[in-house]
Formats: sequence, structure tokens, C-alpha cells
Amino acid sequence: MIRLDATTKVLQAVLAGAVSANQPQAYVSFFDENIEGEDTKGASKETNLNGVTDVTICAAPIQSFVRLIDTITIYNRDTASVTVIVKIDDAATENILMRRTLLTLETLAYEHGVGFYVMSV
Repeated sequence: MIRLDATTKVLQAVLAGAVSANQPQAYVSFFDENIEGEDTKGASKETNLNGVTDVTICAAPIQSFVRLIDTITIYNRDTASVTVIVKIDDAATENILMRRTLLTLETLAYEHGVGFYVMSV
């Protein structure tokens, strides 16, 4: 499971190089757990990547909560292959979780309990 357990930790994605035409699309679903271990209502975030600029695809939790990531999908809708890097940024200290080259129309996916994998259409 991917856990964001501090108000300084965010989940980010970035490309290793520029796209040819279209930025990849990212989708993250998550829920928060309070210090008593009680789950809150789930939520999701959708965003586009921005080339070689880090993009926060899931924000940090608020104080006294842990953000638990259920799923991540990053869809390469570009006309060329892209290399995607998924990482946790903790106040500018980066921890790379996955680096993967995606062909056109492939999706990098993460599922809690399964891990990272690639899907093609």
C-alpha cells in the first residue's frame, strides 16, 4: 500500500522528457484514515501531467490523518512513447516508486494489494 503519512508528503508524477503531442492523464483514488484507524469517505483526483515538471497527482493528508492510495492510472495518450516516474515527495526529498516507459495508448496502473503493472488497449 502507498501511504502518505505526513502533511509534507505528496504523490507526484513526471515525465523523463517532453511529449510529442499530448500529455498523459493521471487518475488517483484514495481514502484517509484518522489516528483511531477509522476510514473516511473515499475521493479521487484527475489531472494531466506536464512534461518534465513535477505534478502532484495526490495531495498530502491533513494533520492527524494518513492518506491511503487505492489505485493510480496514468494513460499515455501521446503519439509516441513516454517514460513516467511516480514518486513520493516529502518536503523536496524524493522517493521514486516506479519508472516505466509506456508505449502509445498504454496505461501504467497501481492497485493496492497488486502493485504496479502496465495495461494496453
